[in-house]
Amino acid sequence: MQVSLSPAKTRLTQTAAAHTHKMQQAARVSSPAQVTPAADFPEPALLSRKPARYNIQLNAQLTAIQQAEDYLQGLEGVLLHYRHTKGQPGSPSRDTAALQQQLAQRLQRSAGTVDRQLNISLTRDSQVHFSLGFPREVFSQPQGETLIFAAGKGYKQLAAVTLPEAASPRQILAHLNASLGKFGIHGEFSPRGECLFTADESRWDTLKGSLRVRGEGIHFPADSFTLLSPVSQASPVDSLQQLTGQWDKHARREVEQVLHHITHQQTTLRQHKASVTERIREMSPALTTQHVQQTAQGVGQQLASSRNHFEQLARSLAAQANIPQATVRHLLG
Repeated sequence: MQVSLSPAKTRLTQTAAAHTHKMQQAARVSSPAQVTPAADFPEPALLSRKPARYNIQLNAQLTAIQQAEDYLQGLEGVLLHYRHTKGQPGSPSRDTAALQQQLAQRLQRSAGTVDRQLNISLTRDSQVHFSLGFPREVFSQPQGETLIFAAGKGYKQLAAVTLPEAASPRQILAHLNASLGKFGIHGEFSPRGECLFTADESRWDTLKGSLRVRGEGIHFPADSFTLLSPVSQASPVDSLQQLTGQWDKHARREVEQVLHHITHQQTTLRQHKASVTERIREMSPALTTQHVQQTAQGVGQQLASSRNHFEQLARSLAAQANIPQATVRHLLG
C-alpha cells in the first residue's frame, strides 16, 4: 500500500527527525565514559525508616502514657489533700467525696490505662482478676458433665462445654477456657494452685451480675441455671473506697501505701515515655541547614542544564503531534 505525503508534512517530519538526531549526538558527546547511578528520590534523609503504621502505634502509645499520667497525677493530688485535711480537726466531708469520685471515674478519666490495682495498662484493656467459686471436684472429678454457661440479660450469650471423664486439672481448665473465652474470660492456676480468671474490666459489671451455669446434676443442677458469684481480688481501689471520714492508723497506712505505689507507677511511665520519645526521634529526618541548601542548589543546577534539551524535545513532540494519526499508523505498519 502506498502512502502519499504533502510537501509541507514531509518537511515537518524531516525537521522533527533532524532535531531528534541532533539530540542523540549531543547526548553521546556529552555523556562521560563512566555512567554514574541516578540519585535516589526522595533522598534517604527525607524518608522515614519505619512504615506509617509504626508511627501511628508510637503516637497511640504516647497518648496512652499521657492519659495514665494525667489520672495518676490527679489521684495523687486528691490523696495528698485528703491526708493533709484529715490530719486536722473539723475536716470537711467534701474531701472524702472528691476521693470517691476520683476512684469511681477511673475508667473514664484514664481511658482504661489504669486498672483496679492502680497499675498502668498501656497496650491492652485493664483486666480484673477474680474467682468463680467452682467446686474443687470440677477439676478433680469432672465425670464427663456437660456445662452450659449464660451471660447477659435474657441469657443472650450462651456457651457449652463437655468435660472429659478423667483428665488433669490443667486439661479441665483448657476445656473451660475454650467455652468461657466466648465471654472474654480466661483462667489460669496461680502458684498456690488456685484457679483465677481474668476478663476486661469493661465487661466486669455485666459478668459479675449475670454469669450463670447449668449442668447435669453432678456438680451443678440440671433443672435451672445457677448464678455464679465472681469475687474480684482485693485491690487498692477497694481499700480506698472503704475509707470513711474517720482518720486512724489503718486509713493513714492505706493512703501511704497507695501514694508509694503511685510514685512507682509514675517512674515506670517516665521510662516508657522516654523510650517512645527516643524511637520517634530516631525516625525523624536528620536534616541540617547546610544539607537543605546543597539539595536546593543541586535541583537548580539540574533544571538549568536540562533547559535546552527540554526545548528541543518539546518542539519535536509538537511536530509529531501535527501528523495525522492514520498516517503515523501506516508509516509504522
